[in-house]
Parts: sequence; C-alpha cells; structure tokens
Amino acid sequence: MSNLSNVMLIDDDELTNHIHKSVISKLDGVSHIRVYSDANQALSFLKNLSEEDHGFPDCIFLDINMPKMNGWDFLDVYQNLPAHASRLFVLTSSIDQVDKTKAQSYTCVSGFISKPLKLDVLEELLQVDTYWT
Repeated sequence: MSNLSNVMLIDDDELTNHIHKSVISKLDGVSHIRVYSDANQALSFLKNLSEEDHGFPDCIFLDINMPKMNGWDFLDVYQNLPAHASRLFVLTSSIDQVDKTKAQSYTCVSGFISKPLKLDVLEELLQVDTYWT
C-alpha cells in the first residue's frame, strides 16, 4: 500500500480516536479520515457504498473491544461485504495471543497493531503488505 488518502477509524474511545486521527493526518496524501465510535454505524456506512463509490476507505483501523458490536462481530459482517477497504488493521490494546491468532484467521485483516498508533508504524504500513506485531 503506497497511498493512504481515505481512512476509517473505528474505536469507542473518543480520546484514542482524536490521537489516532492526529497521527494519521500527519501523513502526506491523507485527504479524509472518518471516525466511528460505534461499529454498527461504520458498517451501515460501508454497506451503503457501492463498489464504484470512491468513498470506500483505503484503510480501516478497527478496535476489537467495544460495547454493543465488538470488532469480531464487525469482521464477521464486513468479510461478506461485496467491496472491501484495501487494508484493514486490528488496532487494539489487547496483548493476548488468542486475539492475534483470531485476527489472523480473517482473510480481510492485514495486520494486528498495538495501541497507540505511532507515525513510524503508520509509515511502515505504507511499505508492506501485512503487519503483525
């Protein structure tokens, strides 16, 4: 992935979203960052986009521990959508190997990143196909 212009953050923590949005906005070429604190709302947005729509994110960063719909529930639905972001990363505070292994079982997941998202990690993501920390 050499270009990252349209990004989606899905995390129930507003402060974390603010920090991650700030980090992502430091990258050249980023033109739009959508932030969702509710995974259901993010899915609704994605479901309403057509495959030809240019609004589909280049990259999604997804927390797994959220109320209502958690990241795993999101992934169960997301993997069956007709269109996908070019990359989806689980971005979590979890250090549990079980979570990492579960994330790897989803073919739509490109990596597992520990919070907080840092600029050097983000820049590295632009250079590699997958990122599993």
